[in-house]
Amino acid sequence: MSETALAARQHAFARALRDPSLPAPAGLDPARLALYRRLLRDNVDRALARVFPVLRRTLAAATWDACRDDFLLRHHCRTPLFRALGGEFVRYLEHRDGGPPLPAYAAALAHYEWLEAWLAAAPDPAEPGPLRDGDLLDGVPVLSPLVVLQAYDWPVHRIGAALQPAAPLAVPVFLLLNRDAAGTVRFLEVDALGAALVDSLRRAPQRSGRAQLSALAAHHGLAPDVAFAAGGALLARLRERGAILGVRAA
Repeated sequence: MSETALAARQHAFARALRDPSLPAPAGLDPARLALYRRLLRDNVDRALARVFPVLRRTLAAATWDACRDDFLLRHHCRTPLFRALGGEFVRYLEHRDGGPPLPAYAAALAHYEWLEAWLAAAPDPAEPGPLRDGDLLDGVPVLSPLVVLQAYDWPVHRIGAALQPAAPLAVPVFLLLNRDAAGTVRFLEVDALGAALVDSLRRAPQRSGRAQLSALAAHHGLAPDVAFAAGGALLARLRERGAILGVRAA
């Protein structure tokens, strides 16, 4: 068999796996194809359920199955890696056109759950060098590489059996996710000033905590004592949660 013929045969088999409406390719027993189709869907179902347990629980079983099948049928993955399936499912939800009706929050909730799974599986970062448990204002706070700040139009951290909102939030919620030294993924809801502080820690990692807060106070038109009180408390909380690894001398 030529390479061209082999490739055509493989593509026909893959299409038949993804689309149950297609007949079995020539030479393939329909019963065997049905077995392959069931194995594919079972494996994909288990992989997605591990990453999106809350989304799966909020959907009716038939809706989840229809969404999974539509993903297999119509979404073209950009990677062959099975461990990247969660990210592909998020991309499908964010850009899908048609398919089974889903709650309006589905894509946002899936993105949040995928971030949790991504942080849990991310490789350990390189050691940041000597750090100390020093003053967060006079020293330079060192933000963990395993920190993600994300704004959502839905209360994704509270969606579940008891809360399935029909309308987005009037004001987006800022969520900070991080993986601590024990390997636990944690989240913290922060306000707009807190989000700006975390963003500043990432963009200007050489600044002391005091310089960070002074710049934010000037930019947002805040009284310095207000910025230092709220910002200092948040810096301490981030260090306690493992989002700030420690302090370097200014």
